[in-house]
Formats: sequence, structure tokens, C-alpha cells
Amino acid sequence: MRSNQIAHVKNVTMLATAADSLCTRSIGMPGIGLVWGPSGYGKSTATTWLYNRMNGIFIRAWPTWTPVSMLAALMHELSLKPLGRTAPMIDAVVRKLSEDNRPVFIDEADYLADKPILLETLRSLHDVSSAPLILIGMRDFKQRVMGRDQLRGRISEFVEFQPADMEDARLLTDEICEKDVADDLLGELHKAAAGEIRRMTVGLGRIESFAKKKNLRKVNSSEWGGRPFFLGDAPRSLAKAAA
Repeated sequence: MRSNQIAHVKNVTMLATAADSLCTRSIGMPGIGLVWGPSGYGKSTATTWLYNRMNGIFIRAWPTWTPVSMLAALMHELSLKPLGRTAPMIDAVVRKLSEDNRPVFIDEADYLADKPILLETLRSLHDVSSAPLILIGMRDFKQRVMGRDQLRGRISEFVEFQPADMEDARLLTDEICEKDVADDLLGELHKAAAGEIRRMTVGLGRIESFAKKKNLRKVNSSEWGGRPFFLGDAPRSLAKAAA
């Protein structure tokens, strides 16, 4: 598998477009982006690729965060020495963000949704520094955040990660798989994975390993023979017999 490759599926393209819009927005325009979707749709992979491409700042939220620990995490990523009190930490972070104008990505932001003081701190940092801020959460993240009036007015970009379609599946396969996968087999994998990029990646890895063992350049559905795409799944022939 070509693990260093990123497949520019529709979700990745939408995220990159939103981030570029935030970074190039006009003066005075709000610069917070909201990204949400179920686990397995590729949010973390897309975010990692994007913040590296944009020289962004990436931090993962934790359920134990307080304003001080959140600011300390930001300061660490900004190569600043953490301080003991909130006010000087805020001043240092604002100053550095204003100077660098690097986008800030916060993954697992669901942990912040029920902590108004953390969300308000981030909003204030954004307002004063004008640095783009992108919050990434799970399925119901948008609904939870949009109930906060002050934050809602600062959000200008919305990206909902959707299940990958067959076009995405083919793009992913051609980008990361070292063996050719026939359309019929890819269709079976896409259906089994229910459009989840993570599960399709696992399935492609198993297909590739099978092809290497059999010295095949291309694998179709007949050659695959109903083998499980994911660990723990029974072969379809056994599942039918059990039924």
C-alpha cells in the first residue's frame, strides 16, 4: 500500500477548499470552519494532510482540558514556553497567531462542545488574532455547536464528511493500492464498507496482499472468491451456509 499518498476524494477536496477560503478571506470576514461526520470517513487523515500542506497548527482536544491546558497545548505547537497563568498565555498566543497567520486545526473538538469557556476562549483568540480556526468533530458536532450564538456568527465554512461513492472508491484504489482491482470486486468492497474510507483502506490492503501471494497483477471478484474484506468477517460462502 502506498501509505504516503492522499487520495483527493470529494471530502478531501471540500475540506481543502474551505480551508483555503478561510485563509484568503477578506478583512473583517469570519474565519471559523466547522467539519463534522461519522468515524471512518477520513476526517483525521484529510486534516493531517491539509495542516501539513498549509503549515498549520494541529492539536487534539482532550476531555480533561481546562483553559490553561488548552492554551498550553497551543503554545507548545507554536513553540512558545507555557506560562502559569491564563492572561499572559492568551497574550502570547494572540501575538504569535497574529504574526504567523497560520490556520489552527482542532481535532476531537466534540470535547469542547459542552464547555462554553473553552469555546469562548477559542472564539476570542480567533477574533483578536484573525487566525483561521477549523474545528473537527463527530456526527452531531454541528448541531451542538450551532446552539451557541456568539460562535455561530463566526462560522463561515461548513464541511460535512459524506460516505465515499464509487468514484471516490476508484480514486482511492488507484492512488494507494499497488495492484489493480477490477470494478466488480471494488463494487463489492464499497458496498461492504458502506462508503467508509477507513474500511475500504483495510479491504484494499487485504486485496493487495492476496494479489501479491498469488502473483496477480489484477484481482476480480471471481478470483477473490468471497473472502472477507475485514478482519473478523467470515467468508460469504460460510455465511450463506450458516444461514
